[in-house]
Amino acid sequence: MEEKKIFEIVLTGGPCAGKTKVFDELSKYLIEKGYYVIPIPETATELIKSKIIPNGDRKQVLLFQDLVLKKQFIKETVAETYAKNNNINKPIVILLDRAIIDNRAYLESDDDFAYILKKNNLNGFEILNKYDLVIDLISTANLMPEKYALDGVRFESVQEAKTLDQKTTMAWLGHPNMKIIKPQDNIEDKVNYVINLVINYINGYNYNKKQVKQLNNAYDLSVYNNSNSKKINISNIYLKGNLIVQKRQFKDECAYMLVDPKFSSYKLISKQNANNLVYSNEILYNERQEEINFIYNNNASKIVINKEKKYLESDDELIVPGDFNLKDSVFIKKRKYDSI
Repeated sequence: MEEKKIFEIVLTGGPCAGKTKVFDELSKYLIEKGYYVIPIPETATELIKSKIIPNGDRKQVLLFQDLVLKKQFIKETVAETYAKNNNINKPIVILLDRAIIDNRAYLESDDDFAYILKKNNLNGFEILNKYDLVIDLISTANLMPEKYALDGVRFESVQEAKTLDQKTTMAWLGHPNMKIIKPQDNIEDKVNYVINLVINYINGYNYNKKQVKQLNNAYDLSVYNNSNSKKINISNIYLKGNLIVQKRQFKDECAYMLVDPKFSSYKLISKQNANNLVYSNEILYNERQEEINFIYNNNASKIVINKEKKYLESDDELIVPGDFNLKDSVFIKKRKYDSI
């Protein structure tokens, strides 16, 4: 896989998470460092400022979120098309203040989100996986309610903001490269943390280690369901040359990825391109596994079931729920890519 020159990065999070400040400072920093930045501002805010407001009942909310999705899809498509077809001789960063998946947080149910996706002929799971990096900024309403403040556009109470924040995180859960950033006392510290995270990702550094603990195989996983987790079935085909064709399946939707373990990078590809890669390259071996993605204590974690073994994994601090039955063995392995 050639070194990637286009990066699509999403900043998301609930109300009063510091997105605007981080978005502006990150964009400014990247431009100063020589990147060509295509900033995509938050669509819902643009509509609300134009007096297109989600007033009224469920029907009106569906209408508003459908309009948000339509406009957001056009904005992302325009940016992606330009990034792929221009003659700019520098790396390009498409920087998004929220993206299509954020619509789910503002709808009552998965069925409502599925409805507007279907209405627009979109595969929600493909969309989830098309972004390179997702940075979820946790709202102050969630962990520092005393610092929660309105911005003149949003008018959610602390509890409403907390709920939206949690629903936003759940909507993005299962993305292969999602990072959760908790509130900090100083917004500049958060800005610098995100900048370092983005720069390290763009440069292909192994900027963290995956923390892993093995679970007792008898541990009951039935507590995890569609309301509190996402179960993803994964099939990895290892090709000669250190590349992996990965099929990710959530419910009845699939996404095909080309994975480069060296740079921890994922690229969404079509099913046809995935098949072409498999047929035209030497296959070393296949591997199947399951992921149960969930949030615990504002950390994104997953249980990976691989070769009849169960592991608890996290890219962040690994906080073990009290009811987990762990084996004695505890280890940390160097991150190669999120699915192992």
